[in-house]
This record gives sequence, C-alpha cells and structure tokens, in this order.
Amino acid sequence: MHFQVSVLPQKTQENSGISNGVPCIAWISQNEFFTCCGNDKSIYRWDAQNGSSTKVSDLPIELCPTSLHNLQKSKANNKPGAELLLLLTTSNGKILMVTGSGRIEKTVDAHKSEILVAKISKDMSSILTGSEDGLVKVWSRSAMLRASFSEATPLPVTAADWSADSQSIAFAQGAWVILKSLIPGMAQSKWQAHDGMVLSLSWSAAQNGLLATGGEDGKCKVWDSSGHLKYSSGNQGSPVMCLSWNLNGQILAVSSHNSLRLCQTIGRFSTSELISKSTAHSLSWNKDNSRLIGACGSGKIIVANVVGREIHRDGIQAHMIGDKAVRVRDLKASDMWETLEVKSSILLLEAGFGHVVLATSDRCLIYNTTTINTPVEVKVAGVFLLQIASKCFLGVNEFGFWLYTLQGRAIAVPQVPNLQIVHLTESTIHLTADHLAIRDSTEFRVVHILDFGFSRTIDGQNVPKIRFKEPIKQVALNQIDSERCLAAVDSQGDLYVVPNPAIPNASIYKLGIHLKSLLRQKKYISYQIPILASMVRQVMWNSSNPYLSALTESELCVWFYPQIVSFNNQLLLNTRIERDLSEIGTSGVITQFSNGIVEIQRHDKTAISIPINLVPAALFSLTEKGDWVKAIKLVRRASMNKPGSNHSFFAARCCMKNQPKKSLSSYIALGLVDEIEYIMNQTQ
Repeated sequence: MHFQVSVLPQKTQENSGISNGVPCIAWISQNEFFTCCGNDKSIYRWDAQNGSSTKVSDLPIELCPTSLHNLQKSKANNKPGAELLLLLTTSNGKILMVTGSGRIEKTVDAHKSEILVAKISKDMSSILTGSEDGLVKVWSRSAMLRASFSEATPLPVTAADWSADSQSIAFAQGAWVILKSLIPGMAQSKWQAHDGMVLSLSWSAAQNGLLATGGEDGKCKVWDSSGHLKYSSGNQGSPVMCLSWNLNGQILAVSSHNSLRLCQTIGRFSTSELISKSTAHSLSWNKDNSRLIGACGSGKIIVANVVGREIHRDGIQAHMIGDKAVRVRDLKASDMWETLEVKSSILLLEAGFGHVVLATSDRCLIYNTTTINTPVEVKVAGVFLLQIASKCFLGVNEFGFWLYTLQGRAIAVPQVPNLQIVHLTESTIHLTADHLAIRDSTEFRVVHILDFGFSRTIDGQNVPKIRFKEPIKQVALNQIDSERCLAAVDSQGDLYVVPNPAIPNASIYKLGIHLKSLLRQKKYISYQIPILASMVRQVMWNSSNPYLSALTESELCVWFYPQIVSFNNQLLLNTRIERDLSEIGTSGVITQFSNGIVEIQRHDKTAISIPINLVPAALFSLTEKGDWVKAIKLVRRASMNKPGSNHSFFAARCCMKNQPKKSLSSYIALGLVDEIEYIMNQTQ
C-alpha cells in the first residue's frame, strides 16, 4: 500500500490567484474541499477529480487564516436542508463560523495572540484551540468556552488533538507532550517527546490510544496513552512538518521536506513519494479514507490516493493496480491471474471464502472466483469499512450498517443504540456467518453480540451485552458455527474468551459453576470472565478450525481450543504452543491464519510462515461428525511418542460433547489422576 500523489495543475492555481501559499484546507464531501489562501484572504471550493476551483468569497482584509475545519456532521445525523458550516481560525486569535457560501455567521475573540492549532473532537461536539500565548481552550460546537488550561511555563502550543472518546486532549509545548483528561479529578501525563520542538501531533481514532508525534529532530514517534514509546523512526533528514491518522486510525500519513510517506502499521512505512518544491504543512483525509489532501506553503495542493492494497486470505490473492483495477488469483482453483476493471475508483477490497468484494465510490461489487467475469452489484456508496464471512459481507458508511449475502441480497439492518460511526474500526467490529460483534460507541467496556440469522431487523436493545473491566480495543468471533466464541483484547492487553456469547441461556462456566439461571435474569453478562493471556497486541481466529492465535510483546501464542479456559486450566496449558518472535520486535502483525499456517508480516513487508499442528483440527472435524472411533484411533496413533496437546484436545472435546467415558484413555495418557477418579466414580 502506498500513495499515488498528484499536484493540482499550476495553471488552475494561477488563474485562481493561489500563488501566495495555502495555510489551511478541509474536506466538505467525497470529492470536494475548501481552501483558504494567505495574502489574498480568499476562500475557494475545489473538485479533487478534475482540479477545478471556484472562488466562494473574500475574507476581511484584517483576517489571516491559520486553520479550516468542517463542522458539518454526517448526512445521517443532519437535518434536511442543513447548511454547510466551517470553522476558521485566524492569526489575531479569532474563531469564525463561516457558511458554505462564505457568509460569516459568528466571530469569537478566543485568544490574545495567534491561534496555531484547532481541532474538532471525534464526536463533532467540541472544539480545541491552542495559541502562541500558551493557553489551550475547549469550546462547545457553537464556540462557547468550556475550559481553559495553561502550564507553569507557558510556551506556544504547536500541536494538539482529541482522543478517540473525546474525553481527553493532548497538546505539545516545546519538546514536551501533555495529555490531560477532561474528566474532573484525573491526573495529567507529561513527557519529553523529541530532542527539538514538537511540530505535529495526531491521536488515533482507534481505541488503542496510539499518539503520533513529529518534531524538528526529523523523527516520527508513536506513543501509547501513558507516554510509553512504541516506535521511533530514523532521522528523516528534515523536520516532520505534519502527520495525520486516517479517520479510523489505521493509516498514518507523514509529511516532511518535499516528501509524503504512508505508514500502515507501526514501523511499516511505504516508500517516500517525492514532491517537487512542495512540503505539506496541513493534511486532511476524506470520509472513506481513500484520499488525502495537503496544503503547501508554495501554493500547491497535493492530492494523494491510497493505492496498492493487497489481500492474501483463504487461498485468494488480490492486488490493486492503479485506482480502478484489481488483479485476482484463487490458488485453490487456478494459478491464472484475472484482472478486474471497474468504472469508479476502488475504495476498499476484501477477499475470502471463494469471493472478492470491491467497494467503489458508488457501489459494491461481489465476484465469485469460479465465475469471476459476472459480478453482482449492490447499491451501497461511500463504504469505508468492509468485512466478509462465509455467507455474507458487511459494509459500513456514514449512514450505518449494511448486511448482504454473497449473492447480493439484503439480509439485515442492524440497529445499535448510541451508534457513532466515527468510533468503528476494523478491530472493534467483527462478522461471522450469522453473528456480529461490535464495541459500544459510548461505553467502550461493553460489547454487543447481534444475531441476524433469524430477523431482517436487529434491535440492539434486546441482544446480549458483555461488560468488561477495561475498554476493549479488539473483538473477534471464530468462524465455527456450532461453537461460536468471542475473543476480546482490552486496553491493558488482557485477552478474554467468552464461549457462546450471543445465547443468553448458553452453558457458560466459571470454575465449574453453571450460570444459566443468572444470565436469564440479567441484562449484562456480568460474571468474572477469565483472562486467557496478558500483554496481547493482536488476535486472530483460524478461518476453518477452533484455533486462536495471539501476538504478545515477544512471542506468538496459539491455543488449539481456548474455550476450555473456563473449566480446565491443565488442558488449556497442554493445548497451547508458543513461538519466540523477539527478533521481529513489536512491529509484526498477523496477516492470515488458515489451515495450519500462521503468516506474520514484518515491518520490512517480508512474511514469516509458522506451521501449526493440524491433528487437533482433524480431531475436531471427526468429533463434530460423531465419528468417535476414528477420532480415538487418530489420537492414539498421532500421540504414541508425545502424549501432550493431542490427548488434551481430545479430552476437552469429550467434555464439551458430554462424552466423559471416551476421554478416559486420554486422561490416563496424560496422568491426570483427579479426572480419572472423577470419571470412574461417575460411571459406577
């Protein structure tokens, strides 16, 4: 994945009078954005597709703009006929509310000196400003002052941003970064981020709390919300002027002298895109995260499209070539590459389960790899999040959720209470054939489990809600329809596993105590969920068997049957394997986990394949079919020299299937005397 950069034609800019620098820029729709110019004090409306511009209005001569933001909420939340509203800050400390026609609705004297930074909160309800006088102020959406902060030694506030939940702010003064909560009584954090002045700061919208900073020392650094360094780049050779996470917090754009770089995950930078005599000092992403615009002091405007997306999953390889074509190959069917061309720009692509789904600017296209030339069209536009399961796929745009079968038929319209689209990321929502797990938009400790296998409309008020102790940063459901299981990672890195999360009267155990009757009476599943592992960065279920993989700080952990965490710790330890990954560091990510291979991609984009024992997967298949005779023969033959994980997995399956007698031989091989005595007493 990388940027495809273009610069708007110089002739158009000269005709528009933009030759004196573009200090601020902001998107207003999918393909349109506004700019404010420096010396001529004019506002222009641009079309990113053809590079044309239209002059909207002139600002008063005494105003010099420093930042521009779109205050308009998503179309789903807007009233019919609502007018476009822009936030404009100036060098003399004023905040202006400007309509789309250029009319100034309101002027507020916010600071006594130049406003260097202004940011809108993620939920579009508050405004943050910082100025040369060292003051940081929080305003309401209508520019009413709510709070004001200052440090003991006031330095100019050079950068600032909001947290994902809009309850905390981070701002930079000199070489220091200060993190302050807006909740009364919460202590602030402060640390030295760079050797020189911090020039830019961006806080990821994903609930992993990652904070990116760029400084005069030429380094780009990524921190967690406690100020612990997660990644530091080498010296870029020039100061990092600006950086910006995209709207779902998955991609980081970094601008330095005459260059623009893309970072997909921590430490994985793409090649630098050189831009002649153009250094972007202001960056802005559009709503579907497919395009980035940058304002340069030279008067140029950069338009960067995200291209080169790649998907390798379930035997399907899909590579974007340009912005309107994709090359696809299904290794299970043929080694031949097929080229798929579409009329509109491709925003996202997803592959798996014998299908490829493309999201363009105006529709979604579903391709079956066996009949690749006959796609199915679904009229859903502006999709910025896409997931695929064995029977359906999920699309998310600014209007909400859309669930369709892989044949293009609408199957459900999920209704989640207090839904805020801005908080949805690939990590906080997960789809299976008949269930959807989604983290709550307002209370990040709650996870909703929606079952859409029986109804076209899902009422979020009547579904199980699982409450955890800490905010959740990743949710994942396994793909086993008969034994659905939820894995959740919280902000502290603790991994939880909840069996049958969508069934209120499911058999869920805690230390052998059955909680069916309690679950019938409670709205939340509030029992103490056992912790499977700690210091976890990422989890992924196997696409076809009950295996669960997790990346910790220095190793890969794989559990063959994590559901047994609730009732037998000894079997759990025996069915867990570990692989040391200390040479990879913390920048590796799991890209796919299918059959018996875990694929991990390093920061230099090289892939490492780690083989996993497939005997438990074969045992799972046999026990699902009820073929216990073959399963017993397999576990005995495969465990003749090493009676460990295979026997433990088989014993766990016998417990889950209520077949204690068949597990006796495995317990004998493992030497678990207590279990042997218990089974013998039960059979007498």
